Amino acid sequence: MRDIFKGIVVGFTGFVIWAMFSVFEGVSVVGGSGGNPVFEGLVFLGFFIMVGGPTIYIVVIPVMNWWRQHRSRGASRMTSV
Repeated sequence: MRDIFKGIVVGFTGFVIWAMFSVFEGVSVVGGSGGNPVFEGLVFLGFFIMVGGPTIYIVVIPVMNWWRQHRSRGASRMTSV
């Protein structure tokens, strides 16, 4: 359950970063300065955190834990025979 909460927090943090720097990037483009590569990179970073963080905490980590438990139970059954 803690992993799900961590995933939600990481996703929300990524959303805040993405939204904040998207606005900055939009203002710089509309202002006629072209676009700022730093803001563009931070927009991509925020999006990656927003999507990747919850995916790792809600899907990948629980599947890895299940897989480890499943493998250790199989190994103990084979040695007890």
